[in-house]
Amino acid sequence: MPTSKSTLQFHLAIALGVVFVLVAIGTPNAKDDVPTLDDFWNKKAHFALVQPAPIIPGQGHREAFAVLRPDIGAQTIYLYYRCRTADIPPRYQICLAISSDNGASYPIEEGVMITPEDNHPFAVAPSVAKVRDRWVMVYEEGGAPSGTLWAESVDGIRWNKKGAIASNDRIYKATPSLYPYQDSVYVFYALGNPTGSNHLSISYSVGQDMIDLRPYANGDIFTGKLAWDKGSVSMPRVIFDGATHWLFFEGATQDQRCEGNNVYGWGIAKSTDLKTWVEFADNPIAQSNDSESCGMDLPQPVRLSSGAIAVYHTSDDVTNVLMATLRFGSTCLAWQTNPNWKEKNYQCILSCGGLGGSSCQNTKTCVNASRLGTSWDCASCCK
Repeated sequence: MPTSKSTLQFHLAIALGVVFVLVAIGTPNAKDDVPTLDDFWNKKAHFALVQPAPIIPGQGHREAFAVLRPDIGAQTIYLYYRCRTADIPPRYQICLAISSDNGASYPIEEGVMITPEDNHPFAVAPSVAKVRDRWVMVYEEGGAPSGTLWAESVDGIRWNKKGAIASNDRIYKATPSLYPYQDSVYVFYALGNPTGSNHLSISYSVGQDMIDLRPYANGDIFTGKLAWDKGSVSMPRVIFDGATHWLFFEGATQDQRCEGNNVYGWGIAKSTDLKTWVEFADNPIAQSNDSESCGMDLPQPVRLSSGAIAVYHTSDDVTNVLMATLRFGSTCLAWQTNPNWKEKNYQCILSCGGLGGSSCQNTKTCVNASRLGTSWDCASCCK
């Protein structure tokens, strides 16, 4: 398996002056008053950036996986995130910060939870869930043949490493996530497609517990097919919502690497059986404007105690972690309709097709348009 994008150099973004639609963190709405993902799918709700953005500890490109801890406090969140050592080059670890105000701030830093083995460069992409009477974490460790390792804890702070999720399976699994569902344990992850390549697809393993995990027999469950994500998809994160399951994922135009003209973003798909997924027609929700970094990637959804859906993800220049929440309505006005207008990057933008191409300036290598007459597949086409 090639080196994960987790280890690559990340460069600062080229500022393009994007104006975001920002929302303030206020008193949580009653659960009956918050929009659902069905509302989003039916274009009755949209994601909007929280302002000010919560200050997440650490620096640079990092995941931020939030776990609600109502056993400790009604608004307590444990946030597991990638942190770095002072070494040159740095090694990456998994740290913990704690919020007592439903994620508005994270003033308590518990420090390092997981360190990679001495000869491994990183431990990243944490996902944590309660499995029966123990907290379980899955994470990606570079240098480990299988990629995805796991650990368990009684309190979510002191962790015991347990090794690979499937010791006899040496296929590298990247950016894992963990979910107990219907008396089974699921671990989703990204795999090389084909094995060993820089093009990733999403699959899962399932079992009765962490030592009984078996790969899905039919291979991939989700592969990017649109222009914005057909190069690679990874970072699978799932919200189980009754009979419908929602997949949050990152996608890239060329491959999994953060270099050249590759462009990252994040989007959503849904399923009723975890095996067949339908991608949201207006993906990506957000996409990088910088051709030399990832950015607008690593989406980490969480359902807050208010019932609201929030998503942590990296900023375009990968120096900060942003937070978006689902809100009723649209950033586009009633007259701003497809195919000439579209919500993207938390604003309503006009397509190059809508401009007749007269003001189109391609700043990147654009692949074939996914919609005839528009340029939504180009990260920054119109100025």
